[in-house]
Amino acid sequence: MPASPQGRFSEASSQHAVAQRVDTAARLAFDTFLRPSTRLVSGGLVCLFLPPVIIVIAPLMLLMLPVLMALGLVLTIAGLAQLGIVVSFAHVSTLQHLATRTVGAGASAAEGVASQASRSANWARGAGATAAGDMVAKASRSANCVLMAASAQVEELESRDGRDTFSDAPSIRLIDGSLSSLATLNMQRVRRLIRRVSKALRTNVVRARRDISGEVEQQLGALQRELQLWVGANQNLKPYCHGRIGWLLKTEQRCGADLSQRFQELLSQLPPTEEILTEEAAKLLPFPPAIEMKDLCYLLVPGLLTKWYPKYMAHLRNEFKRLGLHVTFSRVDTDQPVRVNAARIRHEVLELSESGRRVALLGHSKGAVDAAAAISLFPELCDCVAALVSVQGPHGGSAIAHDLAHTNFQRSLALSYVLEKMLRGCKHAVLDLSFSARQDFIKRHPYPLDRVPALCVASCDRRPNSLLKPVIDFLALRYGEWSDGCVCQVDAVLPECARVFINDMDHFGPAWPSFPATDKYDPTRLWLVCTALALSESALPPSSASRSSSSSAYFEGPTLPLLPPSSAARAPSPPLKPPNVAKHTSSPSTFCSRTSNDE
Repeated sequence: MPASPQGRFSEASSQHAVAQRVDTAARLAFDTFLRPSTRLVSGGLVCLFLPPVIIVIAPLMLLMLPVLMALGLVLTIAGLAQLGIVVSFAHVSTLQHLATRTVGAGASAAEGVASQASRSANWARGAGATAAGDMVAKASRSANCVLMAASAQVEELESRDGRDTFSDAPSIRLIDGSLSSLATLNMQRVRRLIRRVSKALRTNVVRARRDISGEVEQQLGALQRELQLWVGANQNLKPYCHGRIGWLLKTEQRCGADLSQRFQELLSQLPPTEEILTEEAAKLLPFPPAIEMKDLCYLLVPGLLTKWYPKYMAHLRNEFKRLGLHVTFSRVDTDQPVRVNAARIRHEVLELSESGRRVALLGHSKGAVDAAAAISLFPELCDCVAALVSVQGPHGGSAIAHDLAHTNFQRSLALSYVLEKMLRGCKHAVLDLSFSARQDFIKRHPYPLDRVPALCVASCDRRPNSLLKPVIDFLALRYGEWSDGCVCQVDAVLPECARVFINDMDHFGPAWPSFPATDKYDPTRLWLVCTALALSESALPPSSASRSSSSSAYFEGPTLPLLPPSSAARAPSPPLKPPNVAKHTSSPSTFCSRTSNDE
């Protein structure tokens, strides 16, 4: 017998209910098993990445500890003051609620008496107008008595509270028998309370700041000295570059020509960066009469680890090709030592010179050191190279590389593990940039400035929007020297060669036209102007004006607090060392090559 429609409907409903319950149970089971897995993955990621992050930011947090303690004290005082204001407002709101509830009860009673009187008046209307009038008058007097009793209860609540905040305020008076007057009086009292609390807070803060400012400054100074002693005694945090930054400029017999002003003039003569640089505008650059811009081969030498950087010098190469220039990007391994890359550059220069053109070496960062080393190690390149343009090259050394070379933990983590095992590079690519390694190399192989003209561009960045601002401030506070984020400005100049100082460009500027670079300079215009200056004016003897201005060109502008940069470029005075810390001395190390086993 077929099932009835009602039976089929109930069966379908039961099946749907069972399906819903199974779906709900499945979802609960999925959530139950998914949550522990997610927690395990999160815990693993935290254990994996948290220790390196703590190790990297620990020195910076130690230096910022005095500022963070002062900021914490100020925030605590402000929080306590705000808490006092909130508690005061809560008490006022409670008092207003009690008064409103009492007066509302009195008003309700008065309205009940008045309505009862009206009904009595209507009932007694037939008995005579005189008797009804007496009843209405009696009801009005009863209502007034109830309202006066409510006002008395409010005053009793205020007096029972015992606060002297409302002692001089006028007593509550109900003028028209409604709650509007009570609300107005309460708002006035709240305003007076706020004014008094704010005045008391300002007075107390000024008094407390006057009383404890001197003591806080003394305690912060003592804490800073203790931190300096602790940092100086720790082998992994000790500053090893005191007295070494700027050593290369101290060795020069005469100061090279400062072409900073000439550099800015040539940049201003070119079209703005918003417009496309044309060949006609580029031909206005002052190249020597015997050399045209298209007669040269431009060899771009990249910096340290730049093979891992996306779009590194890509815009520069495309613009050079658009202008009809013969440009080649060097195939050196950016993770290898200086001598290995110098041999590779020698092979590329000889190969390019077979076309009959001379080569202009354009080196950025460590690439400038590699290019200068190739000219110094292989004299046969001097006839093939027209000029060397060094932009932000650490010829004197890098403070960051020197600190890494003299610490145990950071050296093993950054060089042995990250650089060698993860990136498959050579640790001597960084160790070759230490001050001791650079001193030994330049002593053995000085740059032949009389045969190949060179122009060194040394920059720093004092703008607040640079991505390398934390590193720039760290080097300024640690050693008192301005930098571009990787190289100190005084270490980016070869002795006695022409130089250009730029005070608003970080280490990203010469390689990218936009992010991560944040400066105003276009890489194409910058490199072309520097090449023209290197070919036309770098070989000229420096004038007295340039000698007097070059020593202070890169110290213009505001200085950072605590440790301002030194005031002389040729002989910068070393920053003060931490007290009671023995002077760190180290003999010049042997030059490190790719096959060296020096640890």
